[in-house]
Amino acid sequence: MEKTKSKESERLNASLIISLRILEFLEETEQPASLAEIRKKLALNKSRVMRLCGTLEHMGYLKHDQEAGVYCLGPKLFSLGKAYERQTPIIEAIRPVLKTMVANLQETASFHVLRGQRRLCLCAEESPHQVRYTMKEGSEGPYPYGSIWKVIMAWGPEELKEKILSEVPFEPETPFSIVSGKALSDIVQITKEKGYCHTNGDHDVGSSAVAAPVLDQDGHLLGVLCLSGISERMNGTFLEKAVPILKEKAAQLSILLKGRSI
Repeated sequence: MEKTKSKESERLNASLIISLRILEFLEETEQPASLAEIRKKLALNKSRVMRLCGTLEHMGYLKHDQEAGVYCLGPKLFSLGKAYERQTPIIEAIRPVLKTMVANLQETASFHVLRGQRRLCLCAEESPHQVRYTMKEGSEGPYPYGSIWKVIMAWGPEELKEKILSEVPFEPETPFSIVSGKALSDIVQITKEKGYCHTNGDHDVGSSAVAAPVLDQDGHLLGVLCLSGISERMNGTFLEKAVPILKEKAAQLSILLKGRSI
């Protein structure tokens, strides 16, 4: 599922890392931010933030509203995102499957892959409901929260599962977060036996998700197919209908993605 890292990936440039963290901060906040806010978030001095933001603005990665004194993401990122999609042809195979799931089940469908020790949302289609769970393409999530991570722990690299379990207990994100060693081990085992994982409020209060693995012919994890929505809609009746469809579409993606690099 994951390629061996190159030696170059271990040679890190501090200024570049900080520049990317500025972009990530603005992506996460989804609103413009002042230099002071960026400085506070990244714990940097004023002159360094000004230089980096000025460079990012010059290259089109940031826009600066001089009147309001704030920065926001620039148009260059949009073109990069579109280029990434064009250079990742598996998205063209995945998206129609997600659209069909949303049409049948009316909840947000998404496909996730493992990148390093984080899960990445590669592709998503939102529910048509006015009140819905939003999954952003390109968003990442740290372990071990949510049904997606339980599936990764069940079918992903054994060493990653062992690492996660060695770090328990985790800080709960909600009162319902599964964070103890025994609780995590139990739900991973149940996930493996059932072939899917359903969580309720583990990552966000009021939301539920059900996820299943997409495997290659050798049983290795290619990715995770997930349905996310509002807890009161994703009840027992919904799951009776949704789980068979989820498993069917996961199997369909296993065939569609056969031999393709993810």
